[in-house]
Amino acid sequence: MKNTDLELIINEKLSIENFHDYAPNGLQVEGRPHIPKNSDRSNGLPSFT
Repeated sequence: MKNTDLELIINEKLSIENFHDYAPNGLQVEGRPHIPKNSDRSNGLPSFT
């Protein structure tokens, strides 16, 4: 998943249009352009293998 796609999903889930953001940069997702899916879903923690 692209980090920009994740940012859009988060913005939608949080309904950011309902909140005043005093910072001009808003919510940002930093890091690599592609975010891999979590392969270890049993405990909900990231898999670092």
